[in-house]
Amino acid sequence: MKKYVLLPWLVLALLWTASPVSAQTDLPPGEAAEGVVFGKIINQNMGDLVTGSLDVMLHIWDQQYSDLGMEHGKSAADGTFKFSNVVFDPQRQYTVMTTFQNVTYFSDTVPGPAASDELELTVPVIETTGDLAAVQIDQLHLLFDFVEDGIETTEIYVLSNLGERTVKEAVTVGDGEPATLSFPLPTDADFIFFQPEGQDRFIKFSGGFADTYPLLPGESSEQFSVQYLVPFSSGRTYTYTAPVNAQAINFLLPADSGVTLGGDGLSAPQPYALQNGSSYQFYSYGSLSKGETIKVSFKGRPKALSSKTVNNSTLPLAVGGVILGLTMAGVGFWWWRRPDEQEITDIDIETIDMCSENYTFDDIVAEIVRLDEAYERGMIEGEEHRRQRREWLLEAKRNFPEKFG
Repeated sequence: MKKYVLLPWLVLALLWTASPVSAQTDLPPGEAAEGVVFGKIINQNMGDLVTGSLDVMLHIWDQQYSDLGMEHGKSAADGTFKFSNVVFDPQRQYTVMTTFQNVTYFSDTVPGPAASDELELTVPVIETTGDLAAVQIDQLHLLFDFVEDGIETTEIYVLSNLGERTVKEAVTVGDGEPATLSFPLPTDADFIFFQPEGQDRFIKFSGGFADTYPLLPGESSEQFSVQYLVPFSSGRTYTYTAPVNAQAINFLLPADSGVTLGGDGLSAPQPYALQNGSSYQFYSYGSLSKGETIKVSFKGRPKALSSKTVNNSTLPLAVGGVILGLTMAGVGFWWWRRPDEQEITDIDIETIDMCSENYTFDDIVAEIVRLDEAYERGMIEGEEHRRQRREWLLEAKRNFPEKFG
């Protein structure tokens, strides 16, 4: 739902023309009826139609969100748009996209009308700001694993933007590159990888990295992870300085590692078993204000080391949206242990209908897993992947609040 340096969308934008909206797609007409998709672009901050012409795109998918075609055009000067001669099918999904202030926004995704030749969609857009005052880290989870080359560390971020504007270009990093928010990393971190792996999304620099994706308003509106390797020695410290206010920080170590954590303000470890059978010791820490630092120390030496070395193909987590609703000490802990590559290849999860009242929390988890893996295989674009994932996250929070501690 955003665009700043996401190259695939930049290419698409360059291909858009000022020609009238038409229905020239590769969709087979079959026996399906044709109709009109129309609607308006609303500025959520002002409550008004967005005047002036904007590029618009109609996306059409099947029920598994495989691409069936797209139509390009421009909105009228009064903020309305219209796509004519659209092939309607109740088994297809329709959504309209536009880019406003260099951020991409989508309408709701809805099925084709079964008994009408018209479909109305509204695209809400939001003003942008470079002010980070409303941004916070809801949760930061750190998983440590001891491997032959050192400590394999995975940091899982859940971010909120509690303001009314999309945050972007709030910091400058590297050679003057704009980004939304920067985060610290150990100076000796190596083999640094991210999930999701959006092209050009993350900028690495000495002692940290930055996220270039705009941050949309909403609670827990963004999730991602970073994984890296650092050398291990007994007594080594992990230090973290909060770039914005952090509400909760949690640490997990393998239960049988022979290593413990110590530090001021750190809770006593609690045992925690994951669904895949792995056991961890869970340490929690309270809130951390912007600019404050937490320091924890590793005590002891690992009893056994994993033989793996960190690399992009063994990244263990597909994070930041696959909610298992794990709660510990009143803190929601969201993540999913990535299966082996063969398991990913064999997965065939049937999509579920968000309009249905019969789905379960596990159904939502499965749906988000399906979306993440479709994105990793290149079956769905990053923008659409994020939009759908965010919709399912909000749906889970609305219908299963007990899962969030």
